[in-house]
Amino acid sequence: MKKVNPKQEQWKKNKQFKLKKKESRLKKKSIKVVTPDSNSVPTEQAKKIQKIRMVVAPEYFSLTNDNHREELLNFIKKIKNNLSQGYKVDISFDETRTLVTSGTLWMVAKLEKLIYSYPNKISCNYPEDNTVHQLLQHIGFLKRLGLPDKVTEIDSDIVRHWHYISGTTTDDVSHFDEIFKCVAVPEEFSDGLYDSMSEAVTNTIQHAYDDDEIKEWRMFAQKKDGKLDIAICDLGVGIPKSLKQKPEIKKWITSPIQSARKNRDSYLLEVAIQSTRSKTKLSHRGKGLRDMLTYAKSVKVGGFRILSGKGAFDYSSSKKLKVSKQFKSQVNGTLIEWQIPLENNHDT
Repeated sequence: MKKVNPKQEQWKKNKQFKLKKKESRLKKKSIKVVTPDSNSVPTEQAKKIQKIRMVVAPEYFSLTNDNHREELLNFIKKIKNNLSQGYKVDISFDETRTLVTSGTLWMVAKLEKLIYSYPNKISCNYPEDNTVHQLLQHIGFLKRLGLPDKVTEIDSDIVRHWHYISGTTTDDVSHFDEIFKCVAVPEEFSDGLYDSMSEAVTNTIQHAYDDDEIKEWRMFAQKKDGKLDIAICDLGVGIPKSLKQKPEIKKWITSPIQSARKNRDSYLLEVAIQSTRSKTKLSHRGKGLRDMLTYAKSVKVGGFRILSGKGAFDYSSSKKLKVSKQFKSQVNGTLIEWQIPLENNHDT
């Protein structure tokens, strides 16, 4: 039986109490909208009292750990609920300390969409943690919420190598060239990387959004320690759901042989990446993703990961190990992470 550390338990209780007290106090915070001339008769709009709800961001921005995933999803859910009820939202990043790539990119994508949908309704404070502050300033997120740059130099080794771009159509994948130039990807790698990435993103986005929807995607990339790290995110329906909508795969999923397993998002991700037409009747469904996985299998370091719906697929190049996982909670959209060595590191 696992021993309980009394001090640790008390620390957790104190932390939870402080957070609840702080959130409760700020939920009740309100401001009056006043006219520029205090002596004039206030308009009906100026008479309204606009309540501001404060939402505390979690300590971890992560989607790969069950508990952290739930906390991040609840954070976004609270913001959406308050906005939909007519409240303004003030985000506190005081507790945020750890930024995992996929979770951070997804969080930024979700918040940027809410900022667009609810203009002038979302604000935030400067994060207390220096690394968190630098990252959110570096990608321009704080400025989008009206906060001017405060850090004079981005010197955190975790932050300064990252580059951030976004697009709204499949044509915008041409921006990958900008990333490769920024991170100085060697020419012998860039052509193959561009082809695999652009095909993977184009296929994913085309299946993620309806024809009349804005096909949004966002990307982090960094070159560091001889490796290229790439993370791409869209907020569409996700790979598992898009697969289930295809007539050619519905029959295959509903067949009695292992039907429960086939309906798991984690298994459907494997289907999208690795299946052949003879098995699923899908033509070239995941060619770009397969290319990414094939490359990850051919090198000694790095890896490849997809998160979509409730599923996750992870391949470690160093361990030559693939792992699929089914989460309890669903993430809308798709996240692709790819880490590759920028040198001759192939298996012989």
